[in-house]
Amino acid sequence: MSTTLNNLTPYSLGIAAVNLELGTDILTVYPQSILPMRDGEVIDAMEETSQTITDSFGRTSSVKISTSNAIKAKWYCQDPNLMTPPNVRRGAKVMLWRQANTDYFYWSTTTNTDNYQKLEERVYGYSNTKDESVDHTKDPNATWTQGVSTLRKEVNLIHTTKSDGEQWAYDINVNAKEGFIILKDDIDNMIRIDSKNHIIRLQTTDGAFIEINKRNINIGCDNMSTVADSTISEKSTNKTGNYSAGWNTETPVHSQLGNYNITGGITGSPGSGGSGFTITGDINQIGSITSTEDHKAGGISLMHHHHTCSAGESGEPH
Repeated sequence: MSTTLNNLTPYSLGIAAVNLELGTDILTVYPQSILPMRDGEVIDAMEETSQTITDSFGRTSSVKISTSNAIKAKWYCQDPNLMTPPNVRRGAKVMLWRQANTDYFYWSTTTNTDNYQKLEERVYGYSNTKDESVDHTKDPNATWTQGVSTLRKEVNLIHTTKSDGEQWAYDINVNAKEGFIILKDDIDNMIRIDSKNHIIRLQTTDGAFIEINKRNINIGCDNMSTVADSTISEKSTNKTGNYSAGWNTETPVHSQLGNYNITGGITGSPGSGGSGFTITGDINQIGSITSTEDHKAGGISLMHHHHTCSAGESGEPH
């Protein structure tokens, strides 16, 4: 007897009498193989019976006894990485196990062919410590996890920790109820897809970001560099393809290296630094400035302006 006292042995096929509540692994089970003649629906109900007892002096008394044909059983986990019990519902078939000849019972799932599994939650955990004194099943900081909840409409594709010397921790989460996916680390670098608001955002812990918000793109950073081996093209058009709003730039200095070709006019207005057009350097190095149209300065035409020659000159206007 002593050699089998702690053995876990099959006891009976069973039927769940209640829906398993979240946060517990204790299930009420009707042992179908032990009590095969039960009729009707399986429910968790106590039955009261009265019994008359006569003591050694001949005195009688009546006592009420509550009985049930269902068994309270604890979840028997056969996967060391599974951290949460299956979400069995009333009517689902389970297997009952008994700890030797004691009154301790355990349950495990058998099959889902009867379609009793509905909204579910499952969490898997993986030890991330080599410290023999740490129980990772009780220490969330020493465990990497993955979880799916069709009940809460959430998926944690991965959650990592830094319990084994890692420099950073990571999370990838899907929230199907609110409509977003987040990939982030523990220092607030983040990629977020917001399906509800039509936004995709990439940001760093230092505050730089790129955000695609519907049909608008916003960029925030200290310095931005664009390098292309061939061509960089920009076009400002509306949805029909017609040219619309222009390109607005606000900067104290605009530097250009290389030729600058413009099709269209150039308009200038005074800013904080004034306005004007200045060319510095040797004109022979810069090259000529050619215009096919007239130039005006202060309302005076360059092509049609006449002035009188000084004394000793021909006196003809030119």
